[in-house]
Amino acid sequence: MIKRLLSWPVFLAVFIAALTATGYFALQLRQNTPPPLAGPLAAEKGYGVTIDLTAYEATALAETLADVRERRLHWLRQPVNWAQIEPAPGEFEWQALDRIVAAIDQANATAAGSSSELKLILVLQTSPAWARPPNTLPMTPPTELSDFGRFTRALAERYGPQVDYYQIWHEPNLSANWGDAFVNPAAYADLLREAALNLRTADPTMHILTAALAPTLEEGPLNLNEMAYLDRLYQAQAAPWFDIVAGQPYGFDFEPGDPARPDQLTFRRLELLRQVMLTHGDAATPIWATAFGWNALPADWTGQPSPWKNAP
Repeated sequence: MIKRLLSWPVFLAVFIAALTATGYFALQLRQNTPPPLAGPLAAEKGYGVTIDLTAYEATALAETLADVRERRLHWLRQPVNWAQIEPAPGEFEWQALDRIVAAIDQANATAAGSSSELKLILVLQTSPAWARPPNTLPMTPPTELSDFGRFTRALAERYGPQVDYYQIWHEPNLSANWGDAFVNPAAYADLLREAALNLRTADPTMHILTAALAPTLEEGPLNLNEMAYLDRLYQAQAAPWFDIVAGQPYGFDFEPGDPARPDQLTFRRLELLRQVMLTHGDAATPIWATAFGWNALPADWTGQPSPWKNAP
């Protein structure tokens, strides 16, 4: 995958009450960076949702996809739990994911090449019990990287051009998403490399996103702020193994325009992630935000009825 084919879209998530999902829209970072790169992906921007479509039966799935398109949302970020698809070594249960991919293909049949075409991002996460140490949690990385590599290759071989984007793991800079162990950017870089080698062998045209890094002020060892984590990924020579950096600019209690500061969880922290990329000479790689939000609760919300009880 040639990084220079990509532009600078940054995806920002917005709450979609009707879908109980998170959406995201494209934003250009105003930074002293080169102009947007030309290429077939230069216009790949827009709104979308993170949603688990496995929860929907056929009719509800079709209706949900129609609802997504009606809201002018074009990206679907779908979690894929390895533990559910390969419950035993080499034994795959593809039915749930097959149904989703087929439904999206059907929804796109009348929108091929148009701006309303739905695009799928698969978020690969969790390890089966057989692939991780005993008595560990599903978000524990696998004992043998090759097991994960074979799984990613099987995915890409099965879906080929139907899936163009794969995101490897979720928030590995938090201990809870790294087996409740100390976070380990170098170990995640190895996991990313294994996935990239296998995905690219099976489908050289797909694109790889880093795991979405969670915003945090902590300095380790259990949780590590996203800038330090990304910096250590570059130090671990991970740059060849991703095409897009993913972040999550949650604004929490700060105003949208509050400046980016490493000691505050502002929305604009994504700019600090971008600066890490520039420091490592990686201006050609885009950065996307795959989730975002602010605290919308009033100061006296405790003990009050839920403000969302009547949401559609």
